[in-house]
Amino acid sequence: AHSFAYGSTNQTHVLNVGEAPNVLTAGPDGFREVAWHPVEDLALIPDEAAIAGIEALHRMLADSGSKVYVHCIAGQNRSPTVLWLYLVAPLVGAALAAGIHKVQGKGLALATGPPEGEPSPGAPPPVSTG
Repeated sequence: AHSFAYGSTNQTHVLNVGEAPNVLTAGPDGFREVAWHPVEDLALIPDEAAIAGIEALHRMLADSGSKVYVHCIAGQNRSPTVLWLYLVAPLVGAALAAGIHKVQGKGLALATGPPEGEPSPGAPPPVSTG
């Protein structure tokens, strides 16, 4: 499949995270895939929208020889955020596997260990005092 040339970079896939639908389409003489996962500008990205965008980007990048163009309108909020989320997703997964269960408050406050109310793995059972 040929790709539409933006300059000399020859993108093969397009991920649109803007609020407006795509005007480009996939086809035998164009992009391999064009996906639209709308994200509201200057708003907290809902988990479902973030996950959908990350999964679409991952699927596109897994296609051999792919070059993905991720865009919104201005390229200052939504598309950079989705790219950043894609890049840090493995780190978040590793942190959760290592026992970091929540991030809270302003700034960064990590709670390590099991969720509240659950014993640590390998911890002795609670002692009854009554």
